[in-house]
Formats: sequence, structure tokens, C-alpha cells
Amino acid sequence: MKVSKIQLVITFIAAGSIALAFAVSSNDLESLQRKAPPKKQAEYPVVTTVPVSTGTYTALVKGFGSVTPNQSLQLTSEVSGRIVHLSPKLKSGQTFKAGAELLVIDDVEYQEAVASAKSDLATTEVELLQEQLNQKQAQEEWKRSGLKGQPNSDLVFYIPQVKAAQAKVEYARKALEKAKSDLAYTRVKAPFNAQVISRSVETGSYVQTGTELVQLYDTDLVQISVPLSSQQWNNLPNIEAMQGKTEVTLTSADGNKHWTGFVARAEQHLDSTSRQRSLIITVETPLKLDTPLYPGSFVQASIPGKAVGNLWQIPASSLTQDNKIWYLDANSTLQAAQANIHFSANDYIFVSPIEGLKETNIVIHPLSSYLPGMRAVDRNATKQTTQQQPNRPTSVETDKRDQQ
Repeated sequence: MKVSKIQLVITFIAAGSIALAFAVSSNDLESLQRKAPPKKQAEYPVVTTVPVSTGTYTALVKGFGSVTPNQSLQLTSEVSGRIVHLSPKLKSGQTFKAGAELLVIDDVEYQEAVASAKSDLATTEVELLQEQLNQKQAQEEWKRSGLKGQPNSDLVFYIPQVKAAQAKVEYARKALEKAKSDLAYTRVKAPFNAQVISRSVETGSYVQTGTELVQLYDTDLVQISVPLSSQQWNNLPNIEAMQGKTEVTLTSADGNKHWTGFVARAEQHLDSTSRQRSLIITVETPLKLDTPLYPGSFVQASIPGKAVGNLWQIPASSLTQDNKIWYLDANSTLQAAQANIHFSANDYIFVSPIEGLKETNIVIHPLSSYLPGMRAVDRNATKQTTQQQPNRPTSVETDKRDQQ
């Protein structure tokens, strides 16, 4: 009986606790329902901009081209015969001065031909002297005969005979010149200051007229043909004023080597493939420079141009892959425009202003997620606002002021 009373008391207390907890929970729920949800602040992308305005800048025209020798020659044999001597230096990479002997072809037959031609010339000269003597004697006999006027035939005065003899002499002289020339061709010499690129013969090789002997490159001068667009040509001054005077900086493909060249001339035709016209840059004695410039190198040419007005100078990082630039308008919204690039220099590009704008704030690092009309926060403007805002006094400073 006592146990039953105790259980009843415990049950009553538990029921009361549950009721109390339920009441408290209901009150908390009603309190939460009455509270308004906190407002979520709008988040805008933060961008970094740079202010730009129109100005005048000196154009820098850049182009690319391959280095080629001013002269490239595949030297061939002018005569036939067996090669009896090769210069020890006649190997790829070696250089020769103009007139230096490269190789020798057996010249016995050609010396014989020269001797024969000399003999023929002497014979024809004797024949000419004989015919001239006959002519003189015939003229004297005609005078002594007392005949008046001229004979009916030129043969009487040996006129055709003298002309024939003179022609034979001339022919013999040309034959001797030809024989001497062939003899000289047996000694093959460098036609200009040259570097050996390749050799096609060896000692003992038999060559015919026209056989390839050696390939040579000019070492005095190299040239670079730089194709330029119409816009780039418009950024250059008069070509005649540039020839031989305007220095051009040449840079290797890896950017580690530099050379100086000069504007030589401009081609007066368009390339059939690129439809562009080329500017020719030359470099003298390229192999003797502190950093040799070898034919076949691919280089970038930086050509100083003329002053161009009404341009914006913007960071190169502002240009997107689809050739656009982004900017913040007066309402702090992002807008994009197609870039009209005139030239680039260092880490900047120079573009025509966006239509209707003289100055604006260009986004330095635009993202592909940007959309026209999207509101954005300018990081630079935020910094300026923070810097201009006066420092608020701390609580300690406030107390001190209140006490005073």
C-alpha cells in the first residue's frame, strides 16, 4: 500500500515535468516564429581597376621573322674533271674570306687547251698580216697601172680577205679567253666572305659541269623579313627616313638574347599566304658579335614607330582571351567592349578609347564569369573611402573627454 502511494507521487511529478517542458518549448517556438528572419546582405564581386584617360604615346611595332643570310649559294662546278685537292677547312661551320681557295680540279687538259688556243691565235694573226700586206700591194699596183676609178670587185683590193682574217683573229682571241677561264675554274674559290654549310664532294671525286660542290652562307650580313599588318604599317614613319638609321631591337625566342639591327628596306608586294607586307631588318657581321646571331634563328623585332594620339594605356592583363576589356561605368556596373589594339610595349597595350568615353576605370584582371550589367565593388574605391574616414575614438578616449 505504501509502495503504491510512492509510485503515484512519482508519476504525478513526472507528468508535471513533461507538461512544464512542453509549455516552455511551445513558448520558445512561438517566440522564434514571431522573430523576423535576418536580412541577407547582397554580395557583389570585388574588382581591381586602374583609371585611364586619353594620351599620346610613341608606337612600338612588334613582329617576328627568321634570320636568313644576305647571300646563300649552292656552288657548282663550271668544268669537268677529277678533284685533286680539298682545303683542310672545307668543312661545315668553317669560314672563308672572299677569294680563298676551296678545292682544285685536275687542270692538265685545260692547260693544254690554253696552249692550243694561243697557237691558234698566233696563226690567225699571221694570216691577217699576210692579207693586209696583199691588200697594200694590190692598191699600189692599181695606182701604177694608171687605171681610173675603182675595180669592179672588192677582191682586187683584198677587202673580204682582210675581214675574214680579222674575224679569225677575233675568234681565236675569244677561244683563248674561254680556255683561260676554264683553267681558272679548276681552282674553285669563295665568291664572298662565307661560311660552309655543307660539302658534297671528296678528294678524287669526278665532277661534271653543274655538279654541286659546296653550300655557302654570307657572313657579312643577315636579314630578317618581318611581316606587318596594315595597322602596324600605319604606326611607322616614312620608310625612306628609317632606312639605315632606325635601330631595331631583336630578341631571341626565349627572351634571353638581344641584338641590334637596322631598317634596310620595305618589300613592295604582299605575301600570297599572309597578305602582309614585310619590313627587312639587317645585321652586319652576325657571327662576330658578342652573342652571335645565327641564320635560321627565330627572333622578335621591336621597331620604334611614330607618336600616336588619342590612346589608352592599359595593363596587358586587362585583355581577355576573346580580345575584350572590362570596365566599371558610372553606376558601378561591369561593361565589356571589344579592344582596338594599336600596339603593345612591355606589360601594357595601347588601345583606342571606347566609343563615348574619354576616361574610365579598367578592370585589371577580368574573370570569365563576369556579365554585362553586373554590379561590382571597386577595391580601389573601398580603400580610398577607408583612408578618408576619420578614426573613431576608443571607449577610453571617450571617457576622458566626458570627464573633461
